[in-house]
Amino acid sequence: MKAWIAAFLLLAVVGAGRGDEPKLPADVQDVIFLADKRPVRLRLHILIDGQPYASVYQSAWDDYLKSLFKHLDRDGDGFLNEAEGQRLPPPSQQGATGRPTNLAFNFRVVDTNGDGKLDMSEVAAYYRDYGGAGLQVNIAPGLVQSSVLFGAELFNRLDTNKDGKLSKDELVAAANLMDLDRDGDELLSPQEILPRLFAMNAASGRVPRSMTRPGRNDSAFIFPGWGQSADVVTERLRKRYGDKSEYRAEQAPDAELRIRLGTTSANEKPFEMVGIHDKSIQIHPTEAGFVLYLSDCNTSIDFHINEGRPMPPARMRQNCLDQFRAADIAKNGHLTLREAQLRGFFPQQFELLDRDLDGKLTEKELLDFLDNVQVRQAKAVTSVVSVLVSDAGQDLFDLLDSNRDGRLGLWELRAAPRLLAHLGKESLARDEVPRSYHVALGLCQSSFDRSGGYGTFTPRGLPMLALDWSQPGLVWFYKMDRNRDGYVSLREFLGPVEVFRKLDLNGDGLISPEEALKAQETKSR
Repeated sequence: MKAWIAAFLLLAVVGAGRGDEPKLPADVQDVIFLADKRPVRLRLHILIDGQPYASVYQSAWDDYLKSLFKHLDRDGDGFLNEAEGQRLPPPSQQGATGRPTNLAFNFRVVDTNGDGKLDMSEVAAYYRDYGGAGLQVNIAPGLVQSSVLFGAELFNRLDTNKDGKLSKDELVAAANLMDLDRDGDELLSPQEILPRLFAMNAASGRVPRSMTRPGRNDSAFIFPGWGQSADVVTERLRKRYGDKSEYRAEQAPDAELRIRLGTTSANEKPFEMVGIHDKSIQIHPTEAGFVLYLSDCNTSIDFHINEGRPMPPARMRQNCLDQFRAADIAKNGHLTLREAQLRGFFPQQFELLDRDLDGKLTEKELLDFLDNVQVRQAKAVTSVVSVLVSDAGQDLFDLLDSNRDGRLGLWELRAAPRLLAHLGKESLARDEVPRSYHVALGLCQSSFDRSGGYGTFTPRGLPMLALDWSQPGLVWFYKMDRNRDGYVSLREFLGPVEVFRKLDLNGDGLISPEEALKAQETKSR
Protein backbone atom coordinates (compact mmCIF):
# COMPACT_ATOMS: atom_id res chain seq x y z
CA MET A 1 0.00 0.00 0.00
CA LYS A 2 1.15 3.53 -0.67
CA ALA A 3 2.56 5.48 2.25
CA TRP A 4 -0.07 8.16 2.03
CA ILE A 5 -2.84 5.62 2.60
CA ALA A 6 -2.14 6.10 6.31
CA ALA A 7 -3.43 9.67 5.99
CA PHE A 8 -7.03 8.62 5.40
CA LEU A 9 -9.51 10.66 7.38
CA LEU A 10 -12.49 8.88 8.84
CA LEU A 11 -15.72 10.20 7.34
CA ALA A 12 -18.48 7.83 8.45
CA VAL A 13 -17.77 5.00 10.87
CA VAL A 14 -20.17 5.64 13.74
CA GLY A 15 -23.84 4.75 13.97
CA ALA A 16 -24.69 1.44 12.33
CA GLY A 17 -28.44 1.88 12.73
CA ARG A 18 -30.68 3.11 9.93
CA GLY A 19 -33.26 4.50 12.35
CA ASP A 20 -36.96 4.56 11.55
CA GLU A 21 -36.45 5.26 7.86
CA PRO A 22 -37.88 2.84 5.27
CA LYS A 23 -35.65 -0.21 5.26
CA LEU A 24 -33.79 -0.87 2.03
CA PRO A 25 -32.78 -4.41 1.06
CA ALA A 26 -29.69 -5.65 2.92
CA ASP A 27 -27.59 -5.50 -0.25
CA VAL A 28 -28.45 -1.87 -1.09
CA GLN A 29 -26.22 1.11 -0.45
CA ASP A 30 -27.10 4.41 -2.06
CA VAL A 31 -24.42 6.91 -3.06
CA ILE A 32 -25.23 10.54 -3.74
CA PHE A 33 -22.74 12.47 -5.85
CA LEU A 34 -22.98 16.23 -5.49
CA ALA A 35 -22.65 17.37 -9.08
CA ASP A 36 -22.53 21.06 -9.97
CA LYS A 37 -26.23 21.54 -10.72
CA ARG A 38 -27.96 18.54 -9.20
CA PRO A 39 -27.39 15.48 -7.03
CA VAL A 40 -26.79 12.20 -8.85
CA ARG A 41 -28.07 9.14 -7.01
CA LEU A 42 -26.45 5.76 -7.55
CA ARG A 43 -27.76 2.54 -6.06
CA LEU A 44 -25.12 -0.08 -5.33
CA HIS A 45 -26.17 -3.68 -4.69
CA ILE A 46 -23.15 -4.86 -2.66
CA LEU A 47 -22.58 -8.57 -2.06
CA ILE A 48 -19.92 -10.23 0.09
CA ASP A 49 -19.27 -13.87 -0.82
CA GLY A 50 -22.56 -13.76 -2.74
CA GLN A 51 -24.62 -12.53 0.24
CA PRO A 52 -26.03 -9.06 1.06
CA TYR A 53 -23.25 -7.04 2.64
CA ALA A 54 -25.29 -5.72 5.60
CA SER A 55 -26.40 -9.24 6.54
CA VAL A 56 -22.86 -10.61 6.28
CA TYR A 57 -21.51 -7.83 8.48
CA GLN A 58 -24.26 -8.19 11.10
CA SER A 59 -23.89 -11.97 11.26
CA ALA A 60 -20.09 -11.80 11.67
CA TRP A 61 -20.35 -9.03 14.24
CA ASP A 62 -23.00 -10.87 16.30
CA ASP A 63 -20.90 -14.03 16.27
CA TYR A 64 -17.84 -12.10 17.49
CA LEU A 65 -19.77 -10.34 20.26
CA LYS A 66 -21.20 -13.62 21.54
CA SER A 67 -17.74 -15.17 21.75
CA LEU A 68 -16.34 -12.07 23.44
CA PHE A 69 -19.22 -12.02 25.96
CA LYS A 70 -18.68 -15.68 26.80
CA HIS A 71 -14.95 -15.09 27.23
CA LEU A 72 -15.52 -12.25 29.69
CA ASP A 73 -18.31 -14.02 31.59
CA ARG A 74 -15.85 -15.96 33.71
CA ASP A 75 -18.45 -17.37 36.12
CA GLY A 76 -20.73 -18.43 33.27
CA ASP A 77 -23.89 -16.94 34.75
CA GLY A 78 -24.93 -15.27 31.49
CA PHE A 79 -24.24 -11.75 32.75
CA LEU A 80 -21.28 -9.39 33.04
CA ASN A 81 -20.88 -7.70 36.39
CA GLU A 82 -19.11 -4.36 36.54
CA ALA A 83 -15.66 -5.94 36.98
CA GLU A 84 -16.20 -8.18 33.96
CA GLY A 85 -17.79 -5.40 31.94
CA GLN A 86 -14.81 -3.13 32.55
CA ARG A 87 -12.79 -5.33 30.21
CA LEU A 88 -15.08 -4.87 27.20
CA PRO A 89 -13.03 -3.28 24.40
CA PRO A 90 -14.15 0.18 23.28
CA PRO A 91 -16.75 -0.31 20.54
CA SER A 92 -15.42 2.59 18.48
CA GLN A 93 -12.32 0.51 17.83
CA GLN A 94 -14.08 -2.85 17.40
CA GLY A 95 -11.98 -4.73 19.92
CA ALA A 96 -9.17 -2.32 20.69
CA THR A 97 -6.67 -2.22 23.46
CA GLY A 98 -6.59 -1.06 27.01
CA ARG A 99 -8.87 -0.73 30.01
CA PRO A 100 -11.88 1.07 28.49
CA THR A 101 -12.54 3.95 30.88
CA ASN A 102 -15.39 5.00 28.60
CA LEU A 103 -17.32 1.87 29.62
CA ALA A 104 -16.48 2.37 33.31
CA PHE A 105 -17.95 5.86 33.03
CA ASN A 106 -20.98 4.72 31.03
CA PHE A 107 -21.70 1.44 32.81
CA ARG A 108 -25.07 2.67 34.05
CA VAL A 109 -25.94 3.87 30.57
CA VAL A 110 -25.12 0.45 29.11
CA ASP A 111 -26.98 -1.21 31.95
CA THR A 112 -30.32 -0.04 30.55
CA ASN A 113 -32.50 -1.93 33.04
CA GLY A 114 -30.41 -0.76 36.00
CA ASP A 115 -29.90 -4.20 37.55
CA GLY A 116 -26.14 -3.73 38.02
CA LYS A 117 -25.15 -6.25 35.36
CA LEU A 118 -25.06 -6.51 31.59
CA ASP A 119 -26.77 -9.15 29.51
CA MET A 120 -25.98 -9.97 25.90
CA SER A 121 -28.73 -7.75 24.50
CA GLU A 122 -27.42 -4.72 26.40
CA VAL A 123 -23.86 -5.31 25.22
CA ALA A 124 -25.04 -5.81 21.62
CA ALA A 125 -27.06 -2.58 21.78
CA TYR A 126 -24.05 -0.72 23.17
CA TYR A 127 -21.81 -1.82 20.31
CA ARG A 128 -24.55 -1.23 17.77
CA ASP A 129 -25.17 2.34 18.95
CA TYR A 130 -21.55 3.38 19.54
CA GLY A 131 -19.50 0.96 17.50
CA GLY A 132 -18.31 0.76 13.94
CA ALA A 133 -20.59 0.39 10.96
CA GLY A 134 -20.84 -2.15 8.18
CA LEU A 135 -19.72 0.56 5.77
CA GLN A 136 -16.74 2.80 6.45
CA VAL A 137 -15.94 5.76 4.21
CA ASN A 138 -12.54 7.42 4.04
CA ILE A 139 -11.30 10.46 2.13
CA ALA A 140 -7.96 10.13 0.36
CA PRO A 141 -5.61 13.11 0.14
CA GLY A 142 -6.03 15.07 -3.08
CA LEU A 143 -3.43 16.52 -5.40
CA VAL A 144 -2.36 20.12 -4.83
CA GLN A 145 -3.36 22.73 -7.37
CA SER A 146 0.18 23.00 -8.71
CA SER A 147 -0.38 19.55 -10.25
CA VAL A 148 -2.33 21.35 -13.00
CA LEU A 149 1.08 22.28 -14.39
CA PHE A 150 1.94 18.60 -14.78
CA GLY A 151 -1.38 17.93 -16.49
CA ALA A 152 -0.81 20.79 -18.93
CA GLU A 153 2.70 19.56 -19.71
CA LEU A 154 1.43 16.02 -20.17
CA PHE A 155 -1.21 17.28 -22.62
CA ASN A 156 1.43 19.25 -24.55
CA ARG A 157 3.72 16.24 -24.86
CA LEU A 158 0.89 14.05 -26.17
CA ASP A 159 -0.45 16.70 -28.57
CA THR A 160 2.24 16.06 -31.16
CA ASN A 161 0.51 17.94 -34.02
CA LYS A 162 -0.21 20.91 -31.72
CA ASP A 163 -3.85 21.25 -32.74
CA GLY A 164 -5.05 21.52 -29.15
CA LYS A 165 -6.74 18.12 -29.28
CA LEU A 166 -5.70 14.58 -28.43
CA SER A 167 -6.63 12.00 -31.05
CA LYS A 168 -6.82 8.27 -30.51
CA ASP A 169 -3.43 7.80 -32.19
CA GLU A 170 -1.85 10.40 -29.93
CA LEU A 171 -3.31 8.73 -26.84
CA VAL A 172 -2.09 5.33 -28.07
CA ALA A 173 1.38 6.85 -28.20
CA ALA A 174 1.14 7.81 -24.51
CA ALA A 175 3.07 4.65 -23.61
CA ASN A 176 6.11 6.16 -25.38
CA LEU A 177 6.34 8.76 -22.60
CA MET A 178 7.91 6.07 -20.46
CA ASP A 179 11.14 7.09 -22.21
CA LEU A 180 11.14 9.98 -19.71
CA ASP A 181 11.56 7.51 -16.84
CA ARG A 182 15.04 8.58 -15.73
CA ASP A 183 15.30 6.62 -12.47
CA GLY A 184 14.27 3.30 -14.03
CA ASP A 185 11.43 2.55 -11.61
CA GLU A 186 9.01 2.11 -14.52
CA LEU A 187 6.81 4.88 -13.15
CA LEU A 188 6.51 8.37 -14.60
CA SER A 189 6.69 11.01 -11.88
CA PRO A 190 5.80 14.73 -12.13
CA GLN A 191 9.51 15.50 -11.80
CA GLU A 192 10.19 13.46 -14.92
CA ILE A 193 7.32 15.02 -16.86
CA LEU A 194 8.20 18.60 -15.93
CA PRO A 195 11.84 18.59 -14.73
CA ARG A 196 12.36 22.30 -15.33
CA LEU A 197 9.87 23.23 -12.61
CA PHE A 198 11.78 21.20 -10.05
CA ALA A 199 15.10 22.47 -11.37
CA MET A 200 13.90 26.07 -10.91
CA ASN A 201 12.78 25.34 -7.37
CA ALA A 202 16.09 23.67 -6.58
CA ALA A 203 18.03 26.63 -7.95
CA SER A 204 16.01 29.07 -5.87
CA GLY A 205 16.31 26.95 -2.75
CA ARG A 206 12.58 26.27 -2.64
CA VAL A 207 11.16 22.80 -2.26
CA PRO A 208 8.16 21.91 -4.46
CA ARG A 209 4.99 21.35 -2.49
CA SER A 210 3.93 17.84 -1.64
CA MET A 211 1.84 16.06 -4.22
CA THR A 212 -0.73 15.19 -1.56
CA ARG A 213 -2.56 17.09 1.12
CA PRO A 214 -4.79 16.10 4.01
CA GLY A 215 -8.29 15.01 3.10
CA ARG A 216 -11.29 17.23 3.82
CA ASN A 217 -14.71 16.50 5.24
CA ASP A 218 -16.53 18.26 2.39
CA SER A 219 -16.49 15.23 0.11
CA ALA A 220 -18.63 15.30 -3.03
CA PHE A 221 -20.02 11.88 -2.05
CA ILE A 222 -22.69 11.09 0.53
CA PHE A 223 -23.42 7.54 1.75
CA PRO A 224 -26.83 7.61 3.45
CA GLY A 225 -27.79 5.06 6.07
CA TRP A 226 -24.64 4.63 8.16
CA GLY A 227 -24.59 7.53 10.59
CA GLN A 228 -26.25 9.84 8.06
CA SER A 229 -30.04 9.86 8.36
CA ALA A 230 -32.39 11.06 5.64
CA ASP A 231 -32.84 14.33 7.52
CA VAL A 232 -29.09 14.94 7.66
CA VAL A 233 -28.70 14.17 3.96
CA THR A 234 -31.67 16.37 3.06
CA GLU A 235 -30.22 19.27 5.04
CA ARG A 236 -26.95 19.01 3.15
CA LEU A 237 -28.73 18.81 -0.21
CA ARG A 238 -30.81 21.89 0.57
CA LYS A 239 -27.75 23.90 1.53
CA ARG A 240 -26.30 23.14 -1.88
CA TYR A 241 -29.28 23.00 -4.21
CA GLY A 242 -32.12 24.84 -2.48
CA ASP A 243 -35.12 24.17 -0.26
CA LYS A 244 -36.84 21.84 -2.71
CA SER A 245 -34.10 19.22 -2.49
CA GLU A 246 -34.91 16.13 -0.45
CA TYR A 247 -33.58 12.63 0.13
CA ARG A 248 -35.95 9.71 0.62
CA ALA A 249 -34.86 6.09 0.73
CA GLU A 250 -37.66 5.02 -1.60
CA GLN A 251 -36.66 7.44 -4.35
CA ALA A 252 -35.68 5.85 -7.64
CA PRO A 253 -31.95 6.02 -8.42
CA ASP A 254 -30.37 7.44 -11.55
CA ALA A 255 -28.35 4.25 -12.04
CA GLU A 256 -28.07 0.82 -10.38
CA LEU A 257 -24.98 -1.37 -10.21
CA ARG A 258 -24.04 -4.65 -8.55
CA ILE A 259 -20.71 -4.94 -6.72
CA ARG A 260 -19.31 -8.33 -5.69
CA LEU A 261 -16.64 -8.42 -2.99
CA GLY A 262 -14.84 -11.37 -1.44
CA THR A 263 -15.26 -14.75 -3.13
CA THR A 264 -16.98 -14.93 -6.51
CA SER A 265 -17.90 -17.93 -8.62
CA ALA A 266 -16.34 -18.61 -12.01
CA ASN A 267 -19.18 -17.00 -13.97
CA GLU A 268 -19.54 -13.93 -11.73
CA LYS A 269 -17.81 -10.62 -12.30
CA PRO A 270 -16.91 -8.07 -9.61
CA PHE A 271 -19.04 -5.49 -11.41
CA GLU A 272 -22.38 -5.79 -13.15
CA MET A 273 -24.63 -3.04 -14.50
CA VAL A 274 -28.24 -3.38 -13.37
CA GLY A 275 -29.78 -0.37 -15.09
CA ILE A 276 -29.35 3.27 -16.12
CA HIS A 277 -32.33 5.57 -15.69
CA ASP A 278 -30.69 8.87 -16.63
CA LYS A 279 -29.58 9.45 -20.22
CA SER A 280 -26.74 11.75 -19.13
CA ILE A 281 -24.99 8.82 -17.41
CA GLN A 282 -22.65 6.49 -19.27
CA ILE A 283 -21.04 3.44 -17.62
CA HIS A 284 -18.07 1.55 -19.06
CA PRO A 285 -16.37 -1.55 -17.55
CA THR A 286 -12.63 -1.44 -16.81
CA GLU A 287 -10.14 -4.05 -15.62
CA ALA A 288 -10.52 -2.91 -12.01
CA GLY A 289 -14.20 -1.91 -11.99
CA PHE A 290 -16.02 0.66 -14.08
CA VAL A 291 -16.00 4.30 -15.14
CA LEU A 292 -19.12 6.41 -14.75
CA TYR A 293 -19.27 9.51 -16.95
CA LEU A 294 -21.75 12.34 -16.36
CA SER A 295 -22.00 14.11 -19.69
CA ASP A 296 -24.11 17.02 -18.45
CA CYS A 297 -21.39 18.14 -16.02
CA ASN A 298 -18.32 16.65 -17.78
CA THR A 299 -17.33 14.55 -14.76
CA SER A 300 -15.69 11.12 -14.72
CA ILE A 301 -15.88 8.81 -11.68
CA ASP A 302 -13.56 5.80 -11.73
CA PHE A 303 -14.81 3.02 -9.44
CA HIS A 304 -12.19 0.49 -8.33
CA ILE A 305 -13.33 -2.83 -6.90
CA ASN A 306 -10.59 -4.35 -4.76
CA GLU A 307 -10.06 -8.07 -5.18
CA GLY A 308 -10.18 -10.62 -2.38
CA ARG A 309 -10.11 -10.00 1.36
CA PRO A 310 -7.28 -10.10 3.92
CA MET A 311 -6.98 -13.30 5.93
CA PRO A 312 -5.09 -14.21 9.14
CA PRO A 313 -1.65 -15.60 8.22
CA ALA A 314 -1.31 -19.36 8.55
CA ARG A 315 1.21 -19.09 11.42
CA MET A 316 -0.44 -16.24 13.32
CA ARG A 317 -1.60 -18.48 16.17
CA GLN A 318 1.75 -20.23 16.49
CA ASN A 319 3.69 -16.96 16.30
CA CYS A 320 1.61 -15.53 19.14
CA LEU A 321 2.19 -18.68 21.19
CA ASP A 322 5.94 -18.49 20.53
CA GLN A 323 5.97 -14.85 21.70
CA PHE A 324 4.11 -15.87 24.87
CA ARG A 325 6.62 -18.59 25.70
CA ALA A 326 9.55 -16.28 25.00
CA ALA A 327 8.07 -13.68 27.37
CA ASP A 328 7.71 -16.26 30.18
CA ILE A 329 10.86 -15.19 32.02
CA ALA A 330 10.30 -17.49 34.98
CA LYS A 331 9.39 -20.42 32.72
CA ASN A 332 6.46 -21.31 34.96
CA GLY A 333 3.81 -21.47 32.24
CA HIS A 334 2.20 -18.12 32.85
CA LEU A 335 2.86 -14.39 32.50
CA THR A 336 2.39 -11.68 35.06
CA LEU A 337 1.53 -8.17 33.95
CA ARG A 338 5.10 -7.16 34.80
CA GLU A 339 6.53 -9.84 32.50
CA ALA A 340 4.13 -8.85 29.72
CA GLN A 341 5.28 -5.24 30.08
CA LEU A 342 8.98 -6.11 30.17
CA ARG A 343 8.80 -8.39 27.13
CA GLY A 344 6.25 -6.35 25.21
CA PHE A 345 3.65 -9.13 25.06
CA PHE A 346 0.57 -6.97 24.47
CA PRO A 347 0.44 -5.56 28.02
CA GLN A 348 -2.63 -3.45 27.24
CA GLN A 349 -4.50 -6.63 26.39
CA PHE A 350 -3.51 -8.37 29.62
CA GLU A 351 -6.80 -7.86 31.49
CA LEU A 352 -8.79 -8.96 28.46
CA LEU A 353 -6.74 -12.16 28.12
CA ASP A 354 -6.55 -12.98 31.84
CA ARG A 355 -9.98 -14.59 31.89
CA ASP A 356 -10.13 -15.50 35.60
CA LEU A 357 -8.62 -12.15 36.70
CA ASP A 358 -6.04 -13.84 38.96
CA GLY A 359 -3.15 -11.71 37.64
CA LYS A 360 -1.66 -14.65 35.74
CA LEU A 361 -2.06 -15.16 32.01
CA THR A 362 -1.78 -18.85 31.23
CA GLU A 363 -1.21 -20.53 27.91
CA LYS A 364 -4.69 -22.04 28.14
CA GLU A 365 -6.26 -18.60 28.56
CA LEU A 366 -4.29 -17.25 25.62
CA LEU A 367 -5.31 -20.13 23.35
CA ASP A 368 -8.93 -19.82 24.47
CA PHE A 369 -8.94 -16.20 23.27
CA LEU A 370 -7.11 -16.93 20.02
CA ASP A 371 -9.25 -19.92 19.06
CA ASN A 372 -12.65 -18.72 20.19
CA VAL A 373 -12.59 -14.93 20.07
CA GLN A 374 -9.89 -13.71 17.72
CA VAL A 375 -10.90 -15.88 14.76
CA ARG A 376 -14.39 -14.38 14.97
CA GLN A 377 -12.94 -10.92 15.46
CA ALA A 378 -10.98 -11.33 12.23
CA LYS A 379 -14.15 -12.38 10.38
CA ALA A 380 -16.04 -9.33 11.73
CA VAL A 381 -13.26 -6.90 10.82
CA THR A 382 -12.96 -8.28 7.30
CA SER A 383 -16.73 -8.16 6.77
CA VAL A 384 -16.75 -4.38 6.79
CA VAL A 385 -17.11 -2.70 3.39
CA SER A 386 -14.42 -0.05 3.15
CA VAL A 387 -14.89 2.84 0.73
CA LEU A 388 -12.17 5.27 -0.28
CA VAL A 389 -13.06 8.43 -2.20
CA SER A 390 -10.70 10.94 -3.73
CA ASP A 391 -10.91 14.67 -4.07
CA ALA A 392 -11.59 16.13 -7.50
CA GLY A 393 -8.89 15.85 -10.14
CA GLN A 394 -8.72 18.81 -12.51
CA ASP A 395 -6.46 17.77 -15.37
CA LEU A 396 -5.18 15.01 -17.65
CA PHE A 397 -2.55 13.80 -15.16
CA ASP A 398 -5.22 13.22 -12.49
CA LEU A 399 -7.50 11.54 -15.03
CA LEU A 400 -4.84 9.01 -16.05
CA ASP A 401 -3.51 8.43 -12.53
CA SER A 402 -5.99 5.65 -11.75
CA ASN A 403 -4.43 4.52 -8.47
CA ARG A 404 -3.97 8.13 -7.35
CA ASP A 405 -0.37 7.66 -6.25
CA GLY A 406 0.95 10.76 -8.03
CA ARG A 407 2.78 8.71 -10.68
CA LEU A 408 1.85 7.09 -13.99
CA GLY A 409 2.60 3.44 -14.61
CA LEU A 410 2.88 1.80 -18.01
CA TRP A 411 -0.55 0.21 -17.59
CA GLU A 412 -2.08 3.63 -16.88
CA LEU A 413 -0.48 5.14 -19.97
CA ARG A 414 -1.67 2.23 -22.08
CA ALA A 415 -5.21 2.81 -20.83
CA ALA A 416 -5.18 6.40 -22.19
CA PRO A 417 -6.90 5.57 -25.54
CA ARG A 418 -9.93 4.23 -23.65
CA LEU A 419 -10.67 7.73 -22.41
CA LEU A 420 -12.29 8.64 -25.72
CA ALA A 421 -14.69 5.69 -25.55
CA HIS A 422 -15.53 6.46 -21.92
CA LEU A 423 -16.25 10.09 -22.78
CA GLY A 424 -18.03 9.36 -26.07
CA LYS A 425 -15.64 11.58 -28.05
CA GLU A 426 -13.55 11.25 -31.20
CA SER A 427 -10.84 13.48 -29.72
CA LEU A 428 -10.21 15.32 -26.48
CA ALA A 429 -9.66 19.07 -26.46
CA ARG A 430 -7.77 20.75 -23.66
CA ASP A 431 -10.93 22.37 -22.25
CA GLU A 432 -12.85 19.08 -22.52
CA VAL A 433 -10.73 17.20 -19.99
CA PRO A 434 -13.33 16.19 -17.38
CA ARG A 435 -13.15 16.68 -13.67
CA SER A 436 -12.28 13.27 -12.26
CA TYR A 437 -12.94 11.38 -9.03
CA HIS A 438 -11.96 7.94 -7.84
CA VAL A 439 -13.93 5.61 -5.59
CA ALA A 440 -12.55 2.30 -4.29
CA LEU A 441 -14.55 -0.45 -2.57
CA GLY A 442 -12.99 -3.35 -0.70
CA LEU A 443 -13.19 -5.41 2.46
CA CYS A 444 -11.58 -4.14 5.69
CA GLN A 445 -9.40 -1.69 3.77
CA SER A 446 -9.63 -0.20 0.31
CA SER A 447 -7.16 1.41 -2.03
CA PHE A 448 -7.01 2.67 -5.60
CA ASP A 449 -4.68 -0.23 -6.42
CA ARG A 450 -6.02 -3.54 -7.69
CA SER A 451 -6.28 -4.99 -4.17
CA GLY A 452 -6.93 -3.38 -0.80
CA GLY A 453 -3.25 -3.60 0.13
CA TYR A 454 -0.02 -5.57 0.12
CA GLY A 455 1.41 -8.01 2.63
CA THR A 456 0.63 -8.35 6.33
CA PHE A 457 -0.84 -5.53 8.41
CA THR A 458 -2.44 -4.95 11.81
CA PRO A 459 -5.81 -3.18 11.86
CA ARG A 460 -5.95 -0.01 13.93
CA GLY A 461 -6.52 -0.74 17.60
CA LEU A 462 -6.12 -4.53 17.25
CA PRO A 463 -2.47 -5.21 18.16
CA MET A 464 -2.82 -8.99 18.41
CA LEU A 465 -4.56 -9.41 15.08
CA ALA A 466 -2.58 -9.80 11.87
CA LEU A 467 -4.16 -9.89 8.42
CA ASP A 468 -2.51 -10.72 5.13
CA TRP A 469 -3.54 -9.51 1.67
CA SER A 470 -1.46 -12.10 -0.18
CA GLN A 471 -3.66 -14.48 -2.13
CA PRO A 472 -2.60 -18.14 -2.17
CA GLY A 473 -0.37 -18.71 -5.14
CA LEU A 474 0.44 -15.02 -5.65
CA VAL A 475 3.13 -14.51 -3.03
CA TRP A 476 5.79 -14.58 -5.74
CA PHE A 477 3.83 -11.99 -7.73
CA TYR A 478 3.64 -9.51 -4.83
CA LYS A 479 7.32 -9.95 -4.04
CA MET A 480 8.35 -9.29 -7.64
CA ASP A 481 6.07 -6.26 -7.98
CA ARG A 482 8.71 -3.96 -6.48
CA ASN A 483 7.20 -0.65 -7.59
CA ARG A 484 3.77 -1.70 -6.29
CA ASP A 485 1.87 -0.78 -9.46
CA GLY A 486 -0.10 -4.05 -9.47
CA TYR A 487 1.79 -5.59 -12.41
CA VAL A 488 5.09 -7.43 -12.89
CA SER A 489 7.26 -6.21 -15.74
CA LEU A 490 10.10 -8.05 -17.44
CA ARG A 491 12.58 -5.94 -15.47
CA GLU A 492 10.95 -6.98 -12.19
CA PHE A 493 10.56 -10.63 -13.15
CA LEU A 494 13.27 -12.80 -11.60
CA GLY A 495 12.86 -15.83 -13.83
CA PRO A 496 13.90 -16.61 -17.41
CA VAL A 497 12.56 -14.45 -20.25
CA GLU A 498 10.89 -17.50 -21.77
CA VAL A 499 8.84 -18.08 -18.62
CA PHE A 500 7.83 -14.41 -18.50
CA ARG A 501 6.53 -14.58 -22.06
CA LYS A 502 4.47 -17.67 -21.26
CA LEU A 503 2.91 -15.94 -18.25
CA ASP A 504 2.26 -12.74 -20.21
CA LEU A 505 -0.75 -14.17 -22.00
CA ASN A 506 -1.77 -11.03 -23.89
CA GLY A 507 1.82 -10.14 -24.80
CA ASP A 508 1.62 -6.57 -23.44
CA GLY A 509 4.92 -6.80 -21.56
CA LEU A 510 3.24 -6.94 -18.15
CA ILE A 511 2.02 -9.84 -16.01
CA SER A 512 -1.31 -8.96 -14.42
CA PRO A 513 -2.72 -10.61 -11.28
CA GLU A 514 -5.25 -12.42 -13.50
CA GLU A 515 -2.47 -13.83 -15.68
CA ALA A 516 -0.52 -14.90 -12.60
CA LEU A 517 -3.59 -16.68 -11.20
CA LYS A 518 -4.24 -18.45 -14.50
CA ALA A 519 -0.65 -19.68 -14.51
CA GLN A 520 -1.06 -20.97 -10.95
CA GLU A 521 -4.32 -22.74 -11.84
CA THR A 522 -2.71 -24.36 -14.88
CA LYS A 523 0.24 -25.54 -12.78
CA SER A 524 -2.01 -27.08 -10.11
CA ARG A 525 -3.99 -29.18 -12.59
